Amino acid sequence: MRIHFHVTSSDARRARAFFDLHRDSPFVRARIERNLGGHRPAPTRARVWHALVSCLLTTQQRSGPKSSIATFLRVRPAPLSLLRCRRAGTGLARHAEAALTRHGGIRRTSIISAELESNLRWLDDEGWGRVLPLVHSLAGKHAPQDERSAAEELARGLRGLGPKQSRNLLQSLGVTQHEVPIDSRVTKWLRDFGFPIGLSAVALSDPEYYALVSEGFQALCAKAKVAPCAMDAAIFSSFDETWAAEDVVF
Repeated sequence: MRIHFHVTSSDARRARAFFDLHRDSPFVRARIERNLGGHRPAPTRARVWHALVSCLLTTQQRSGPKSSIATFLRVRPAPLSLLRCRRAGTGLARHAEAALTRHGGIRRTSIISAELESNLRWLDDEGWGRVLPLVHSLAGKHAPQDERSAAEELARGLRGLGPKQSRNLLQSLGVTQHEVPIDSRVTKWLRDFGFPIGLSAVALSDPEYYALVSEGFQALCAKAKVAPCAMDAAIFSSFDETWAAEDVVF
């Protein structure tokens, strides 16, 4: 049995009108240029690591442009860069927790720090050989299902990444167009739009349920002739117009 999403012409017009209202936001323009136009930096190990750090930091925390998370991620040189984390060696968890605590305003510091240490150990042992080819395979022509498969593979290998943040990582690297991170902003927008399925963070932690909601979102976007990654950016921008182009690039 399968659920079929029927998107009406009225639904499509409403969604398209919403997107057109926000399409000139620097955040939306940057997303389109990078994820749809191909103007993305090469997905190096350092960039993948930074995207992973960003995803772990934004789990269950506010991450708007003026948040503590955003200001931490803009610090240069980056306190949790791949180079610095490698130099910390077996003390990575302590190094990360100290850096996050010093910055202030960031929750779950001990959990995030332990996840970073575990993930770097896995990546350097075997993970880079699985993650990098996966990311590079999406940089070229691919099918929507390839994005879902890649996100599921990342979630299996990396601690702290569920359905949402695995997609967030790929989207932040500019290699996905269809699968988007369905967070509280997107779920609120979908509820207000009249999405026919109940939405909750608990339910969306289940990969199959997440995939179902993602199918509905993609069906709406397809009818409205808007790429899901661009609609996602418009939704983000609608919640805070101070998002800038640099906030979309890790």
